[in-house]
Amino acid sequence: MMTLARDAEDNRNRRWPLVWGGTLVVVGVLSFGDRVGWWPGLNWVHLWPIVMIVTGTLLLLPPWERAPGAGVGWWLVTEGVLFLLNAYGILSLKTSWPLLIVAAGVWIVVAGGRSRRDRRHAR
Repeated sequence: MMTLARDAEDNRNRRWPLVWGGTLVVVGVLSFGDRVGWWPGLNWVHLWPIVMIVTGTLLLLPPWERAPGAGVGWWLVTEGVLFLLNAYGILSLKTSWPLLIVAAGVWIVVAGGRSRRDRRHAR
């Protein structure tokens, strides 16, 4: 039973670089294409927060939802939403940056509770 759990964890950890590496490749190609004029209609200011939200959402879905850095998924979604709201002029980063502190606090509370639960169930 413990071997199956360990194998599942190893599989998640091996796939973890695919999300980050794939995201960096996509962001790099989009940024480069924007700079050299491959797609003149692309508005990078509005696109990069969407890339953050999509990447964060992927990290929250199986099989990565319990990977070591899954909390990063919530962080990316939160930051992406705030940056997107700023890009569209709905909510200024000048006034909304404290929400990042709130999000960090919520993440610490939730992650701390989850790790304590995981340690209890492992016994």
